[in-house]
Amino acid sequence: MKKLGMDALDKTQVAARTILICVDVSSRLDHTQSEDADAFWIKKCVPMLRQMVKQGAKVVVLACQDGAVKCDSNGSLRPSAQRLEQMLGTIVKLVPDVCGSAAQYAIRELWPGDVLLLDDMCFMVEDQAKERAVHTLSPLIDYCVCD
Repeated sequence: MKKLGMDALDKTQVAARTILICVDVSSRLDHTQSEDADAFWIKKCVPMLRQMVKQGAKVVVLACQDGAVKCDSNGSLRPSAQRLEQMLGTIVKLVPDVCGSAAQYAIRELWPGDVLLLDDMCFMVEDQAKERAVHTLSPLIDYCVCD
């Protein structure tokens, strides 16, 4: 797995490649805010996701959050997946798993142009959750992009 910055994607051939994108979804967790707050992270990454889908990449979105936001155990990424579908104009598959067998199976089943949203890493209780997730998924991923 090769790690890329967002600007490097323009110069990288992504067709039929599996791309893991780690996206900060902190705004999603404040349920007192409007729906537009939920869409902030989605709007931020839609142009890049749209470009990868158009180029035929297999896109895996890993939901991350900074340490300043407390995880909401009742939270679901389903509304975010639906909003992302609307903005991308394509189906977004949602897996309630980060790096376990369900996530790995869903990644293996992707076709070029597919988009998969994995669950929020805040549900992983260990300190090095992001590192473990990326390490576990790395055999299935060609490129990793962190926002």
